[in-house]
Amino acid sequence: MAILTPIHEKARYMAPYEWLINHNIQEWDLEKANISILRSLDLISEDEYQRYYHMPRQDREVALGCLRRDNPRIEEGYQKGIKAVRQLFFDANSLEQENVLYIDNDSITTVHQWRDPRASVLYGKLTPYINFRVKRRYTSFYKLFGIDFLYYSNGREEFFRLKNVDDAKLRRSHTGYFLDFLLAAAFSAQNNPILDSIQMVRQTYLNYSSRLLEVPYYRELNARNQYKLLTTPYYTYYADMLSEVDKDKVDIGYNASIIRLLYRIFMKEYFRRAKR
Repeated sequence: MAILTPIHEKARYMAPYEWLINHNIQEWDLEKANISILRSLDLISEDEYQRYYHMPRQDREVALGCLRRDNPRIEEGYQKGIKAVRQLFFDANSLEQENVLYIDNDSITTVHQWRDPRASVLYGKLTPYINFRVKRRYTSFYKLFGIDFLYYSNGREEFFRLKNVDDAKLRRSHTGYFLDFLLAAAFSAQNNPILDSIQMVRQTYLNYSSRLLEVPYYRELNARNQYKLLTTPYYTYYADMLSEVDKDKVDIGYNASIIRLLYRIFMKEYFRRAKR
C-alpha cells in the first residue's frame, strides 16, 4: 500500500524531533546509488553496469559524474529515479512520515519504537539492482542546537555521531570532557530511572557553572570549537588554548545552555512517562 506522504520527493529532510530516547534508529544507504538507479531504468546497459560496478569507488564516482553532466537525459532520469526509489522503500516498509528521521538523497534514516513489529522486518533488497543496506544503528537522538547527537548503546557496545558539524574535530577536543558528559547522560537516560538522569545533569550544571570542572569542559561544543572569553560591548574574543588561571575569564554560556537543554528534555521525558 502506498504511503501518502510527500517527503520521499525531498533530497534533504530532517524530522522535527527534539529528542528520542531508546528507539530503534537505522540509517539505510542505497548501495552504489548512481549505477543502481541508472541500470534499473535501463539508462545504462548490463555491460556498462558491471564495468562501473567493479571500478574503484573514486573512479566510479568521477565517471558517473561526467556521464550525468554530459547527458541531460541520463541526469533527468536519475533525478526522477532517486525519488521513485525512495518511494519504493517507503512503500515496501509501510513508513509513515513519523518513521523517518532523515533523508539525505540516497540515504534514509528510519525510527521506530522497539515494540513496533514493522522495524524487525524492514526490507532493503527491493529489486535486483535496488538494495538499501543498514550503514549505522542508533538508540537515541538529541538535537543540541546546531548539532545532532546520535547515540548507540546495547549495554556492551557504545558509539555516537555528531551530525551537521566536523565530528572528528570535536572528538579530538572534547573526548574525556564534555563529550563524556553527553555520553553519560545518554546512557543514563536509556538505562536508569529518568530522575537519576535529571539529578546527574543538575549536579553537572552546578559544578560547571561554579567553574569546578577541568578547563577543556569550557571549550564550546560547536563549529567554532574554541573558548569564548568574556566580551566587551564592541568585541568578542575567542582562544584555542586556555590556562587554569584564566578559567574565570571564560564565557561559559554556550555549553551551559546545552546542559540546561538536556535538563529540560529529561524533565519533559519524566512527565511524559508519568502520564502512561
